[in-house]
Amino acid sequence: MSTVTVPDIHLTIGAAQVGCLVAVGLSAVLSFQIFLYFQIFPNDSSRYKFLVSWIWLVDLAHTALICTAVWHYAIDNYGNPAATAVIHPGFALNSIMTVNITFSVNIFYLTRIHKLSKGNLYFTIPIAMLCFARLAVAYAGGIILFQAKTFHNFLPHKAILIATLSVSACTELVIAGSRWYFLRCIREGYSMSHEAVDAVLVFTVNDGIMTCAVVVAAVTCFIAMPHYWIFTAFFFSIAKVSGNSLLATLNLRNWYRHRHVEPQARNIPMLPRGQFSDTQYPSLSIHVHKQATTIDQKPVLDDMPSDEARSEC
Repeated sequence: MSTVTVPDIHLTIGAAQVGCLVAVGLSAVLSFQIFLYFQIFPNDSSRYKFLVSWIWLVDLAHTALICTAVWHYAIDNYGNPAATAVIHPGFALNSIMTVNITFSVNIFYLTRIHKLSKGNLYFTIPIAMLCFARLAVAYAGGIILFQAKTFHNFLPHKAILIATLSVSACTELVIAGSRWYFLRCIREGYSMSHEAVDAVLVFTVNDGIMTCAVVVAAVTCFIAMPHYWIFTAFFFSIAKVSGNSLLATLNLRNWYRHRHVEPQARNIPMLPRGQFSDTQYPSLSIHVHKQATTIDQKPVLDDMPSDEARSEC
């Protein structure tokens, strides 16, 4: 009669509880960012509002699934470590919810890259293929988790989870690198907004590194310790980090506008009140006309953090 080895509870349920706490905290941050978004941008594009609402609903479901699974192991089966051998449905559905969020965020950035590259298919098609490959592999992994029933039965198929996380890491790196490359083109096209574009570049690099680091940590822990749940401490947070990345990108539009554009607008010299004629103040009349034309033609940083600034690469 075969026996199933029961792993250390500290490295299974304990690790899952840590991941659950971190995920709930990040979900709270995401909800706060969504609240700020609807307060700051009540007249934003309908597609952005739909995307944000979709991310919020899927994130709530994702958080509920994580908490349900951890509750099952830690509370319902308290004192029964053998229960960790069985895969709770929340684990399988968690994989599906994770890829739903990350795929939505990836497509959001893909549309930015497509616009910034002026429709360059050599950039957008490979990234789109990575996004859809990530979606397909993750759904396949979720189905296998459902069918396996136990972690012991799933281990022979662990390559599917490794492939999912590996493709995820590659996708995040390629997207971050592409955004960085085209934002550098924006920097060359806006001489009066280098500081703003530099700040966006720093945000883009840090955002990509953080998201990729979480994915790499998850796949590394799973490869090194497949019988333990250490990887869940990172895996539960992948969707949360991606969702917060999207909302930060949208919300920072307002911050950059106030930080870099409005101070420049306040520095524009004001004209004294009164009537001026071309014969009395000819130079003043010409100077005012040129300044007004420059301001109207360049709405600098109108949509910079969402990577839609107008530029010539």
